[in-house]
Amino acid sequence: MGIGIDGIDEAIDRFESAGINLREYVSAELKLVCQDIVRYASMNAPRVTGEYADSIYWEQLAPLQFRIGARDWKAAMIEFGTEPHPIYPRSAITISSRERKKAGKQQTVLSAKQGKGASVLHFFIGGEEIFCRYVLRHPGTLPQLIIHDAKIAHLDQITEAIMVGVRNALAAQGR
Repeated sequence: MGIGIDGIDEAIDRFESAGINLREYVSAELKLVCQDIVRYASMNAPRVTGEYADSIYWEQLAPLQFRIGARDWKAAMIEFGTEPHPIYPRSAITISSRERKKAGKQQTVLSAKQGKGASVLHFFIGGEEIFCRYVLRHPGTLPQLIIHDAKIAHLDQITEAIMVGVRNALAAQGR
């Protein structure tokens, strides 16, 4: 998801024609907001293994263009959910007993037993331990929109960062 501001390029061009480097000041403020968004998203991300939360990042693509995303292989499934689908064991995933306790009764923890090419699914539902060869009708998962919600929660800070950047640019020019 991108956040765009209509007319900002035209406004910046007017400032720069007056000798004020607005992009530099606004960009510096927006970088701070991006860091906050990543921190917020990471804190609200699922923590069974922590891989998704650790993979959330931000990068600057252009002076006023930033990307916030996640590099974990299951990021799209977490953010946007999944359709109903079958589940078959395919590889070993070890879940420690501490991680199982953290998952508790609210989450399902999946792991495949017997190493690569595993033949049994092992998971917990509501604290009950279950072993099975496959799940034909997994109901899918709901979207969690972790990064989307983090961006929405920071819209006021994005606006404030732009205003602070403009003020700082004007102050640096003595205006």
